[in-house]
Amino acid sequence: MDYLNLVRLGKNEWWRYCLAIIVMLVAWQLFGAIPSIILITWMIFDGDPTTQVTTDGKFQGVDTNLSFIVLMLASIAFFVGIFIAIRFIHQRKLLTLITPITKVNWILLLKGFFCWFILAVLVGLIESVLYPGRY
Repeated sequence: MDYLNLVRLGKNEWWRYCLAIIVMLVAWQLFGAIPSIILITWMIFDGDPTTQVTTDGKFQGVDTNLSFIVLMLASIAFFVGIFIAIRFIHQRKLLTLITPITKVNWILLLKGFFCWFILAVLVGLIESVLYPGRY
């Protein structure tokens, strides 16, 4: 079976897609917001006037790595929502989103990773030459 025919696997009624979208959005927006709410609550009650949330949504006075991790935790909740939608609503294996065969071709995956990595490094180098103040 080729990759494009994988769409026929699982259960594909229209209401399953609607339910899957709702599950993913709830996981992402509701459960993914919990770490941000915890950080904001901590910032409110820490007694430090320098820690605050700015009008553009940035966490001021907090380590940038901590705020980055807190914001990226919403992605984990989103991926959990994708897993629940694919596995339980559509009743497909998660692996069928990646490959039509029964196991992952790691060599091909690594080649793709390195192609994107090289492109990202090149764009980063060009940007650092054009806009050195950003780095």
